[in-house]
Amino acid sequence: MFDIRPGQTPADADDCTALYDSLVERLVRLRVGRNAPKVGTAFPAFTLPEASGVPRSLRDLLDRPLVVSFVGGGGCPFCLEMLAAWKETLPDLIAAGGRLLILTGDSGLAVRGEHAVSGLVDVLIDTNHGLALASGVVFHVGPELTRRHRDAGLDLRHIYGSEAGLLPISAIFVLDPDGVIRHAHVDPDFRRRPDLAAVISTVRALA
Repeated sequence: MFDIRPGQTPADADDCTALYDSLVERLVRLRVGRNAPKVGTAFPAFTLPEASGVPRSLRDLLDRPLVVSFVGGGGCPFCLEMLAAWKETLPDLIAAGGRLLILTGDSGLAVRGEHAVSGLVDVLIDTNHGLALASGVVFHVGPELTRRHRDAGLDLRHIYGSEAGLLPISAIFVLDPDGVIRHAHVDPDFRRRPDLAAVISTVRALA
């Protein structure tokens, strides 16, 4: 998602807000996220690479309760806010006995230190948003938002290595050590912050 840049006017900000409002209305109308994995079901198995190319599987990460968080990428202000929230919350999550997995289609997000949460979190590259697609938590940005991204200097093809024009909605899952979902936050309004205290409470109960 593009953000308001230095030098832009309040009218630009209002226009950006209106565009996001329209987008969220479309996602709600289309019921994006309705097919996401539900509490009590197994999270889809996967093997995805780290930024270094080393593959990691879901089974590798289930030595304790696992929090799976889909994040769009470094060009999305809402995603960066989510990463900042995770960075602030991570000590509490670790103290509760859990671990955090960030899934992103933006390979650069895992490489750029300023966007990494810390060395205590796993970041895997969801190539072409394949796992997000399998989990039912992606949407097509559409031509208008694609143009706005491009005008803001964000080329989605470069960021994600694909012309599909897909981005994930806000989606967080807490898995027990068997890979079963015990808590799920799936919200088409990607601007709303999830309740991370509820996530940590679920992890603490599972640990």
